[in-house]
Amino acid sequence: MEDHGMRAEVWGSISQLVICLVLAQLTPANMVQVVGQTEPVIALVGDDVILPCSLNPMTSAKDQSVNWLRPDMNLKDVHYYRDGRDSNDDQNPSYSGRTSLFKEELNNGNISLKLTIIKLTDAGNYSCYVPSLDRDQKATIELTVGAVSQPVISVLGPKDDGVVLKCESGGWYPEPKMTWLDSDGSILPDGPTETQTDSEGRYTLRGEVTVKKTENNRFTCRVNQQQINKIKEILIDVPDEAFAKSHGGLITDEAFAKSRGGLIAGVFIAVLVAVVAAGVGVFMWRKKKETKKVLEEKEVELKEVCSEKGEKEKLLEEQEKQLKEKEKLLKKQLEDMERAKQEQEKLLKQQLEEQKKQLKQQQEEENAAVLVDKHREKIIDVVDNHMAKVIAEDLNEQGFITKEVMNKVKSSKTKRVSELFKALDSGGIKVKSAFYNILLKHYQHLSKLENMFTKKVKDQDAAVLVDRNREKIIDVVDNYMAKVIAEDLNEQGFFTEEMMNKVKSSKTKRMSELFKALDSGGIKVKSAFYNILLKHYQRQSKLDVKLFDKLSLGSGLESKNT
Repeated sequence: MEDHGMRAEVWGSISQLVICLVLAQLTPANMVQVVGQTEPVIALVGDDVILPCSLNPMTSAKDQSVNWLRPDMNLKDVHYYRDGRDSNDDQNPSYSGRTSLFKEELNNGNISLKLTIIKLTDAGNYSCYVPSLDRDQKATIELTVGAVSQPVISVLGPKDDGVVLKCESGGWYPEPKMTWLDSDGSILPDGPTETQTDSEGRYTLRGEVTVKKTENNRFTCRVNQQQINKIKEILIDVPDEAFAKSHGGLITDEAFAKSRGGLIAGVFIAVLVAVVAAGVGVFMWRKKKETKKVLEEKEVELKEVCSEKGEKEKLLEEQEKQLKEKEKLLKKQLEDMERAKQEQEKLLKQQLEEQKKQLKQQQEEENAAVLVDKHREKIIDVVDNHMAKVIAEDLNEQGFITKEVMNKVKSSKTKRVSELFKALDSGGIKVKSAFYNILLKHYQHLSKLENMFTKKVKDQDAAVLVDRNREKIIDVVDNYMAKVIAEDLNEQGFFTEEMMNKVKSSKTKRMSELFKALDSGGIKVKSAFYNILLKHYQRQSKLDVKLFDKLSLGSGLESKNT
């Protein structure tokens, strides 16, 4: 009977899914709907259950948000999925660790919810909700939760010409119905059924029936719950000895007339035998009844222990399964975090490389623009009218100047380069950088201008370094070395004879006189002084190293930047 109920439940679920699929085919193609099962989903306490819900027509929900709710509860969130992962921070605590979606089926529009280790409090209506649809689509699925247990039957004892049987079954939900059946399946008349409920609302039923002896003395106690379509029953074979026996006999008048003495003796003997037999029979029946009752009680206890052990083992298996699922989920989350970290590092590295490249390009453009501004007159002398026209066309083709500006340059017959520089000044750094690159392409020898500019920048850095470290240099360089440096500067053409002699004639303050000459000479003289200073002190020992460390060009620039 139980297998028949399970098959009926399975076929009922299949028929509901078929109806959902048919309705899905009738849905307009341009409207996505949330479709759920219309008939209640039935589950037993401790089981796992799936609440069916899907998108129709079939649409991927992998990148959608999916929310399962219990509208009748204060904390309504049962399960929330968004941004490609579960997000259950606001989940009702009673559902913690018991809900999951079928992630591998989200691409197929399957957003069904799996609920594990069902409780009686899980019964109710569930809303399957997808916020991102054009309309707030919701599907409501009703979950009916039931609880069952195996009934226990026992023999209470004889009554009149029959035997009283007792049946008890506890832990049911919703309230079931108890029925007695004979071996032919016919319903037996019974007394009122006693019903009790525990603190969780589960029902316990107790019922009695008086049965008479039949050919096989086989009787059945059945407990049925129609809402959840569950039937539990137990069968008992009542032994013949359990039914009460009657004894009796007849003595004829003829025998009585033949012998009164024989009658008295016979009656006495018969009574004596009957009394002894009745006593022995009653003793044996009671002994057998007590033994059978003890055996039945032991059997019931053994069944209860086995049932309790089986439920505990099942609960342990479910808990172990949940722990494995949580471990798997945690491992996946850690892998996702590591993958996201690597992707962020890769992206950051790419961004830094790109910024470095942009800064380098920007610096090159600025240097090129400075070169163009510094050597404007030389460029005007070198570039003829024809080449000015060619350069203007190249700049227009590359999108740096408009066609109108290009035509203005070309229309000028004698001052095309001047017109071109007006366009460069209005265009800014990028236009001047593009002009410089085009210029180098046509005039390879002009690359010397860049070298000249680079050298000038280095001369400026050396002069700044000498000014910043003036006091240190005066402390380190003695009078004799000041005289040698003045002679070197004169030999290289940076000092006049008069300036050199003025430094040499000073006996105690040659470095002060030397710096006065440097200040009057400008950047190139200070740069030459810097190079002479490094040349002499790199050949010395401790003092040289000390001074070289102080006057290193890289160190000076670093100090300057700081």
